[in-house]
Amino acid sequence: MLGNTLRKTASLAAAAAVATGGLVALSSPAQAATTYKIKIYNVWCESTEDWTGADEPYITVNGSKVWAGSLNDRQGVTINVTKSGSNTTRVKLYDADAGFFDNDDFLGEFAVSADNIGQGLQEARFAAWTADYTLYYEVVR
Repeated sequence: MLGNTLRKTASLAAAAAVATGGLVALSSPAQAATTYKIKIYNVWCESTEDWTGADEPYITVNGSKVWAGSLNDRQGVTINVTKSGSNTTRVKLYDADAGFFDNDDFLGEFAVSADNIGQGLQEARFAAWTADYTLYYEVVR
């Protein structure tokens, strides 16, 4: 009986303290986002988007440009870019176009998350317009 009285007293005291701002109520901790790294190793151009010469492809990760270059049909390039991510990371490929009325061509995108950790070397294919690109990457801790 004394134990029940003490528990009720402690509960009432805690409720009063919370009501008057004297005690902060604790909630269950939020789920922390798992961080990871996406390693972009290289990109292969099977065929370009541009009809007259090389493409000027560039890659963005979550909206930030991380690589730009020039590739023609059946050419590849080593990139070796590593970016940190959490939650969902979006990787996009564009072909830069010159000129005021000619916007850059969006060739595609893919998303990675912590679910991709440990799956080894992966590839993402971009086939838009007349372009055909493959990007090789890995997601690690």
